[in-house]
Amino acid sequence: MNLTIKIFIASIIICLFLYSKGYGQVSYPLNWEIDYTLFLKRIPSGIKYEKFIPEKRPQYENIIMKFIIALRNSLKNITIIRLRSYPETDYVFVKDKLLVILENWKIINSDNNRRILKRLKKRFGKSDIKKDGKLYIHSFGNSKTKVLLYKEQLAPSRYKSKIYYYPRKLFRILLKE
Repeated sequence: MNLTIKIFIASIIICLFLYSKGYGQVSYPLNWEIDYTLFLKRIPSGIKYEKFIPEKRPQYENIIMKFIIALRNSLKNITIIRLRSYPETDYVFVKDKLLVILENWKIINSDNNRRILKRLKKRFGKSDIKKDGKLYIHSFGNSKTKVLLYKEQLAPSRYKSKIYYYPRKLFRILLKE
């Protein structure tokens, strides 16, 4: 086996290990409005992350963050911590308080799609589904959290998938500020 294949296999094994330990999924229960500094202290050592502000990345896409910006009329005081995991996970802080989590699963197959839906149903109950062409939006929720699963069908068994988590009381939280 050449070195490239060995590195590729090692990367897959590491990703599977991290996923099995829960690093590739949003942990539950969600602790909304956790302080930014405390959140950083809780990231396990060895997990790579980056910090950025959306002002410096105008191409950054997050529909819930766009809603927050529209309400606040400002990008100020928004910081994003991106965990380099699978799925890639963004934690959005507004005024140093966690208000949005985005899991970007990128391209997934039908089996992964079913596993994700099963996990969300187990934690949040039955979903409401809206369909617009090849875009499906599954809406879940419990007393504290709303969840939106956006998946776009690219081919019969391939989907582009993102999951947004945010507090059920997001609007009230933003109005308090």
